[in-house]
Amino acid sequence: MEAIERRALVVAVVVAITLAFDRPDFTTQLGQGWQVTLYILGLVALAAAAALLAFAIAPQAVVALNRQTRERVLFVAFTLTMAAILQQGLLRAYTAYWSHKHGNGF
Repeated sequence: MEAIERRALVVAVVVAITLAFDRPDFTTQLGQGWQVTLYILGLVALAAAAALLAFAIAPQAVVALNRQTRERVLFVAFTLTMAAILQQGLLRAYTAYWSHKHGNGF
């Protein structure tokens, strides 16, 4: 296993864990507009990261990219994953703030 594949495996595990713990933490039953938009953007970022990971570890015969380009694609996938984690943190922090201010009920 090459070094790029090992790094991609670590990022893939982070993507899977992030997706497993992703949930819509909305302050109302259906969420406010900005909360839904932020949640959807986080899901799109995770989907793009997963697609880029598959692209980065594809065999040389399928995707003719040099090592440096594959590392750049892997970095972008990692950045998208961190953006999705930040999105989850923002939504959960706002939900905690809202629950503290307004009580636990919807």
